Amino acid sequence: MIIWHQLRRSAAQWVILPAALFVYLYMQSAVSTVPSHYGIESGESTIYALATIAPAVAACAAWDSGRMRPVRHMLTTSSRSRWSLLLFIGTPLAALEAALLVLAVVLARINTGVLPSGAGWTALAHMIIVPAEWAVIGWYAGGRLPRSIAAPAAAALCWTWLTMPHAMSNAWLRHLGGFIDGTSTITDVHRAEIYFVPWIFTGCLIAVTWLLTRTGPRRVFLPAGTGAAAVALLAGYAAVSGWGYSNPETVRAVHSVCSGTSPQICVPPEYRSYIPQIRHSTQGPLSALAAAGVTQPKRMEILSPSAKPAPGVWRLHWSLPTVHQQAEYHTAADVMAVSAVEGTAAQHGKHSCGGPSAPELVWATAVAGNKDEVRKETDPQLWSLVGPVLDEPVKQQSAWFTQQVLDHACTVEGAR
Repeated sequence: MIIWHQLRRSAAQWVILPAALFVYLYMQSAVSTVPSHYGIESGESTIYALATIAPAVAACAAWDSGRMRPVRHMLTTSSRSRWSLLLFIGTPLAALEAALLVLAVVLARINTGVLPSGAGWTALAHMIIVPAEWAVIGWYAGGRLPRSIAAPAAAALCWTWLTMPHAMSNAWLRHLGGFIDGTSTITDVHRAEIYFVPWIFTGCLIAVTWLLTRTGPRRVFLPAGTGAAAVALLAGYAAVSGWGYSNPETVRAVHSVCSGTSPQICVPPEYRSYIPQIRHSTQGPLSALAAAGVTQPKRMEILSPSAKPAPGVWRLHWSLPTVHQQAEYHTAADVMAVSAVEGTAAQHGKHSCGGPSAPELVWATAVAGNKDEVRKETDPQLWSLVGPVLDEPVKQQSAWFTQQVLDHACTVEGAR
């Protein structure tokens, strides 16, 4: 009965519906492809809801803290145990966070087709820990400031800290808040540091808030809180300064599913059902490249960008179909031209470094696709180099293509 009474008096009941709406809007705005059936992505996609859940919980904590301020002395002298008091105080906040997190998981299941698995569970732990830390910050703020000020201030501060660094030029700052923009790819998985650093840093913010809201002498606690904040920022910078704008990743350990011959097509197990579609879409460009003298691959495989294809293997650049039909910026001819250039370089133990304006890539795109469209989209000076080659015999074209690939290639130490 007492817990039910707390739930009814808490601000959580007024926050849950608008917060649930924003959770839905945040998560649906990130959907661009058909369901991937990738469990890691399912768990990580719930982090898009963090920008709603953490501010909502922080605001409720600040409000409830202010509401209980007149009777706080009774809690400190209560005969109840500390754990019982924590349950008494934290139940409404835990209920709010749990309800919003369940909604986020349900939406992730709908959007990806599967429930979280693997490293996706770490993302769910992230969704529990960061809002809980902000609840403590909100609680301390509400115990010091009027709740009409503390609640919106806690929500605004939390939302700003989580989201605004992503619009700033300071790349390192975005990694400290915990709002992780983007999920793991099918070939590369986020490293655990992207979670641990925000957990530790937000824990430091709790200590800072505790110092700044103490009732003791301000000439002691104010400098101490300011110093703690400065130390936390310096330590955070030292931890993430090398990450740049992207999240650190590691190659996903997974066995590809392979099918067919000439060439064999290998994809992650989640994409097994798309193998016939991939073979159909690449068949025409491959045949055109073969007719132009390009050595055909033994295998085409979806690989991590950091993996070096072995000789005879072409990296397969393929992504899931989009939810909404839109113009094709990268056709099958475009991606197969890139694969041909990379595969030819790998055949000679090198790495393709020519870039999008390399003559060999323009030639391969024109061969694999529509020559007239490529000519219209290519710089006239570059086309004056590539165009005449297309009229030469196949043997000369093939030799020219291979030489261009090698001229613009980089040496690599090993191949996979």
